[in-house]
Amino acid sequence: MNALDFKKKWCNPEKEFQSELNVFPKDQVLSLDLSISEKEFLYLSGLPSSCAPFLSFGDYKNTQLKKLKDEWNLDDSFDELYVIGSTDSGDPICIDSQTGFITFFNHDNDFEEIFINSSLEQLAKFLLIARDGISEVTSQYPLDTVWDASIQLDAKQKYKQMFMLADIKVFEEKGFWSGMFE
Repeated sequence: MNALDFKKKWCNPEKEFQSELNVFPKDQVLSLDLSISEKEFLYLSGLPSSCAPFLSFGDYKNTQLKKLKDEWNLDDSFDELYVIGSTDSGDPICIDSQTGFITFFNHDNDFEEIFINSSLEQLAKFLLIARDGISEVTSQYPLDTVWDASIQLDAKQKYKQMFMLADIKVFEEKGFWSGMFE
């Protein structure tokens, strides 16, 4: 899936639970040491301003790429990390300009690094799967029970398998998405 495919799928007017996409400045993105396809995700399609599960990308139309170390006054070991979003707890979601990995840093736990996805492309796939899964589940269950353990296991298994096909690494160790299924 490339950036324009993601944009087309995300902005489908027939889908529920979607928000506008925030794009990042092309001049800032081009200076990152990322693949061309990952750069295109940031400046062509962008990422959702808010989406499930409780994530946001960009900052109220201010989508400047800032280094994590500068934003949070951290040491140089955080130098290759750029903030692209945040969790509902205010934890920064970053892209590593060397590996392309997407992680968040738990600011309440000494900036413990939590793996999200192996790339922006895989993150985009996960966001689409999560949106479509929530839409399907809420057609059968009340909205406030979407992530509840009482939801039928077959629905969870179906979407876990879809996630695994999109990025198996997320289930190799405890991370953001694997925590959704525990």
